[in-house]
Amino acid sequence: MLYYLFQNEGEVTKEEISDMTSNYYNILNENLKLSQTHETKLTGMQVNWKKDSTLKDAVSVWDTGISVDLLKYVGAKSVQLPDNFSIHPTLEKNFVQERLKKLVKGNQIDWATAEALAVGSLLYQDFTEKSVLIKGNACVCVCVPACMRAMSR
Repeated sequence: MLYYLFQNEGEVTKEEISDMTSNYYNILNENLKLSQTHETKLTGMQVNWKKDSTLKDAVSVWDTGISVDLLKYVGAKSVQLPDNFSIHPTLEKNFVQERLKKLVKGNQIDWATAEALAVGSLLYQDFTEKSVLIKGNACVCVCVPACMRAMSR
């Protein structure tokens, strides 16, 4: 395809474009192989946090004030669709069904599910935007990890 763009220009031959394309794909494939065995090195505070076991033991019980059953209910409601709504099969499989599986198992809760649990549990308790400010990372940094840990009990 590139050749057809430049054939009238006379600056690049078909063979040169083929060589450039081949080299480019070789670089991509080499880097893909390297990425599969790459190990990320800890930097900065990550090194200190990894060494400090007291951080892990600082909170042994995560009491969100919400029962696990209620969190599961809120999580299921977060992916419930109206009867007259048709969802794309890929979304149904990769989003809805996966979220429901994680809720049943009670572990491997991802960040998006934990956000839905945190905000949904506030809404369930009738906390609205007038009584709780849900804005920015401050809320997310407190609510979401607590919901993730509560579900993994």
